[in-house]
Amino acid sequence: MCTQNSMIQEITNFRNFREKLRYYLDQTVSGKAIAIKSKEREVVLISMEEYRNLTMDDTEYLLSTEANKEHLMESRQEAKEGKLNRIKTEVLWK
Repeated sequence: MCTQNSMIQEITNFRNFREKLRYYLDQTVSGKAIAIKSKEREVVLISMEEYRNLTMDDTEYLLSTEANKEHLMESRQEAKEGKLNRIKTEVLWK
């Protein structure tokens, strides 16, 4: 799996991406991560395999210890029971 710093292997703009869609999809299936950029937005295209690797790494980390697993299960149960602390997002940035 690629590290975050080396993950993007090719960068293009939206017009070029549309014109060469098949090429970029083939590159992605071959394991390359493609960044598509414009002034307003940025998108990263990765294969499903790479996506699964990234998400599984997070899941494995969160469940890596019994204490983490128990805490997550308790938190999940509390959320189901409505025992939530609501925080306004603007408070997070203070």
